[in-house]
Amino acid sequence: MSNLQQGQRVSIASLAPSNKISVAITLSSPHTIDLACFGIDAQGKMSDDRYMVFFNQPVSPCGAIRQVGHAEFSMDLSAVPASIDKLVLTASIDGAGAMRDIKPSFFTVQEGGSVKATCNFGGETFAAEKAIMLAEVYRKNGEWRLNIVLQGFNDGLDALVRHFGGEVAEENPAPAPQPASGKISLEKKVAEKAPALISLAKTAQISLEKAKLTDVVARVALVLDASGSMSGQYRAGHVQEVVNRMLPLALHFDDDADFGERDRAFR
Repeated sequence: MSNLQQGQRVSIASLAPSNKISVAITLSSPHTIDLACFGIDAQGKMSDDRYMVFFNQPVSPCGAIRQVGHAEFSMDLSAVPASIDKLVLTASIDGAGAMRDIKPSFFTVQEGGSVKATCNFGGETFAAEKAIMLAEVYRKNGEWRLNIVLQGFNDGLDALVRHFGGEVAEENPAPAPQPASGKISLEKKVAEKAPALISLAKTAQISLEKAKLTDVVARVALVLDASGSMSGQYRAGHVQEVVNRMLPLALHFDDDADFGERDRAFR
């Protein structure tokens, strides 16, 4: 197993001859951390927003790049389209804090569940940065290579999106229209009862802004099958994953703060 250092570059084939790898990130921080993988073209830009793989968009259009759980990305490099020249793995703080606060952390490169390489890092590498470009997997002379970057960005996820040529909508300082009061109230409720989910709602905002859906108001309903045949899905946490993915959208679309306040059983 290789121990990789900042600035080191290695051939993926030397680690994983199959060109199918997983990068598992263990980042110890007192802050909420969002992870993402950006698909970049030969000009160093994210020309296709669908190749920003993160919690709210966990699979690339080609299916070759996937976010597995919260902290792992799988990559079938042989299936990545020629338009994508580089895959950049990033971590960003949601809210207050700085990357200097992180404790000893690491990420591993795996093939078929076997660890092939490890990279250790910690807060001493950074200062007031709110985001890190961890590593990049890139093409060179017909082969895929790995570069250990560990470069910080001062302004978090927004800075990363802009760095790769994406657009981030500016917040409107004007008072929100009356229907938005329910939404604000709902966000406060979630902040009190499940603060970890607020970061998911903020991450979802990026996709909604790009799709020009931020002004959409909708009644949000979630239908769950509570029959015995679903017990295995509940125990495995699959149903909870669905709810967690829907909640960020509910936070943005709901206009009366009643999402989760009413329920009805159907038999």
